[in-house]
Amino acid sequence: MSNLHERLERSIEILKMKKQEIRDAKMAHNRDTVWSDTERYKLNMEMLTWIVNTDTLFLKTSRQYSRDKQQAQNSDGNPENREQEILLGLYHAFNCFKHNARILSMETINTDETIKFGDTEYPIANNEWLSDPIGKKRNTYKFYKTNLKGKNVELIFNGAVCYLVSYYNKIRSTE
Repeated sequence: MSNLHERLERSIEILKMKKQEIRDAKMAHNRDTVWSDTERYKLNMEMLTWIVNTDTLFLKTSRQYSRDKQQAQNSDGNPENREQEILLGLYHAFNCFKHNARILSMETINTDETIKFGDTEYPIANNEWLSDPIGKKRNTYKFYKTNLKGKNVELIFNGAVCYLVSYYNKIRSTE
């Protein structure tokens, strides 16, 4: 197995772990208090970084993945390219994050889900992608705007992780 394949395998495992960490943070598992805005932001940005890292490793290890990515960049809303378009939007979000732009809402979004600490009920934290990040002239902005803007961060991450894990299993089965 090549070094890139080993790194890809490790990235997939970390994605699964981060997905569970975000879920645990949201539900406040194994904690006495709810997660702070800063802790949630840190976890979300770690997950974003690992998704982009894994996507990049796929680009380096799979010609078909590279073709799929190129096809998504050149298409205009084709449902067959939805997952790749979401990943392109996440890439844009990652670039905004690297330039210290606000890309996530940090306030709690209204939800019916709550968790009880002591005698107090807390709403379960949900974040959304902000609607107006920097870099609107970049070619990846349209994918951010179409697929992420105003959407629930955890749901977008879950879909991206499921797609990357599925793709990894597909290429492993052909080796």
